[in-house]
Amino acid sequence: MQTWRVSSWQDDYALLDSKYQTDLAKAEALTEKAKADAIAAEKKWSEKLLKAEIQHSEDIKQIIADSNGAKSAIDRLSKQIDTASNRMSTATRETIIEYASASGVVLENASMNIEQWRNELMNTQLMQND
Repeated sequence: MQTWRVSSWQDDYALLDSKYQTDLAKAEALTEKAKADAIAAEKKWSEKLLKAEIQHSEDIKQIIADSNGAKSAIDRLSKQIDTASNRMSTATRETIIEYASASGVVLENASMNIEQWRNELMNTQLMQND
């Protein structure tokens, strides 16, 4: 009878040990899968961050280029205004009226360009926030 008990315990032990080894293998496999998933997610976010940083850098370069272009345009317009102001003192009435009309068109175009740039900048900012 004791031999039967010992044999039964040995069978139970073997069964429990087998289940333990199986459960341990499953746990190790799940741990490795979780590690791989975490590494993949970290890589994905790292790539997104790098892409966003590169895009931000390109946007800054474009803004600086646009700003420099605007400064150059302002300088040219300032020189033209100085030249025009000097010529105004000797201009005829018709010439002054034409100049005023042309100045209105220039200012209207400048206003539309500024509005367009402002909208583009706002759209860029909105896309970056998404």
